[in-house]
Amino acid sequence: MRIDCIINGKNRSFDIDPTMRLRDMLLINGNFAVRDSDDCEGFCGSDTVLVDGTPVYANLVLAGEVNGCEIRTPDGLGNSQHLTIVQQAMIDAGVVQSAYNAPAAALLLTWLLEKNPNPSKEEIGKESESFQGGDQGCLKRNLHQRRRL
Repeated sequence: MRIDCIINGKNRSFDIDPTMRLRDMLLINGNFAVRDSDDCEGFCGSDTVLVDGTPVYANLVLAGEVNGCEIRTPDGLGNSQHLTIVQQAMIDAGVVQSAYNAPAAALLLTWLLEKNPNPSKEEIGKESESFQGGDQGCLKRNLHQRRRL
């Protein structure tokens, strides 16, 4: 089946099995920041992407379901020369223990700030639930400071 979609702002076409997982299709496209959740069930959220502005687990979506859709992945955020405000806040917070989930968390927090430029600490906490232990508190403080700049 031919699948046409937009991935991180670029038109893409794939001739693939429509029952392939979206995550596998994204890997073919070179989107390596979409991690495998190891359970292939989206449990840890490391495979989170945005499909038409809605967070989904890429392991739980079939490629055929995204025909005509716009997909955003963590690969579409900033890079080492041009970090986003969220990526810089995560670095400043020292987010390292949860680095496997960090790309998806950066995408979700970016999405939150695009929807609501002044989220409460509770809203930031809800979107950063994949961060456990000390990472989450430091991230909340740094993100609040950075979004005011």
